[in-house]
Amino acid sequence: RLPPGLMSLKLQDFEPQHNAPQTQDFAADWNSPIGSGTFGRVYKGKQNSTGASVAVKTFLGMKDATREVAVLAGLPPHPSVVRILDVGWAGRKVCIVSDLFETDLDRLLRERPLEDAERARMLRAMCAGLAHIHLHGLCHADLKPANVFLRGCSLPAARTASRAEFAQWLIQLPQALGVCIGDLGNAVIATPEQRPEPQGQVEEGGICEVTLWYRAPEILLGMKSFSNLVDTWAMGCTAAEMLSRKPLFPGDSQIDMIRRIFQFFGKPSEGTLVHLPLFSRRLPAFHPQPWPTGWLGQGCNPRFSDFLQATLELEPERRMSAVDAVRHDLFQLQRLH
Repeated sequence: RLPPGLMSLKLQDFEPQHNAPQTQDFAADWNSPIGSGTFGRVYKGKQNSTGASVAVKTFLGMKDATREVAVLAGLPPHPSVVRILDVGWAGRKVCIVSDLFETDLDRLLRERPLEDAERARMLRAMCAGLAHIHLHGLCHADLKPANVFLRGCSLPAARTASRAEFAQWLIQLPQALGVCIGDLGNAVIATPEQRPEPQGQVEEGGICEVTLWYRAPEILLGMKSFSNLVDTWAMGCTAAEMLSRKPLFPGDSQIDMIRRIFQFFGKPSEGTLVHLPLFSRRLPAFHPQPWPTGWLGQGCNPRFSDFLQATLELEPERRMSAVDAVRHDLFQLQRLH
């Protein structure tokens, strides 16, 4: 769902004027996509005016393009949210031009484990970007490691560097590391009267669009009007994956996801979830695992454990907001400034 001023956008509003000279400020290698998804493809390109490398995202459908342009154009800049540099055309397809990143969090976790300081800085930046999105009336609705883009995260010499080289890398990490939340094409926009509240209820337009493994329990159980705290749940799932390098709840269906979550946390007997349409009292009474040592192991940082417990709260009313997450002790006590 789009903001009121953009609800009436039509294809012709984006179409180039064929009789006018084209002043498109980017070029791309259309033969070598660097990424793809249900929306279309992403190509590496160059911004002609600056010579900077950029990402050029093309869309299969006009609706998806219009939604993402509307969201990004209406969101004030933030260092931890992908910015829109240009909008153009490739044939009959709309293109969004944005900053180019080296990799994404999903790819990085498949390549190597994260250093403690690296993980903390990434997570803090993600919380800050998410808080910015929420404070401007949006729910991302598709937060996952593949939608967190990174630069400056290459370890020196494949982890074979000397201790001095590694120490220097850690010192330079705050300036070099770039972390941006992207792919806001599924974002749900709150109504104007709800914008001042970071936890304001959002419209249900994105209810089926959250990637299954990171979907909050209230959505899985059929809540029709959910809050942007569904993003906080996805953040908690992502944070756990940053430590273990494997998804927390890799379910293969909605029912399997509910079963896995209740096996982990225990089946609730009271609260919001038990009144939702898809909550079944016929499910077994699962007993919760010891938290967090039953899954994360004995050596888990207690502050990291507390962060996970606060973001992965079954009841949305008790779940930590992104705004509060930025101020969590995990970041304050690690001297991240």
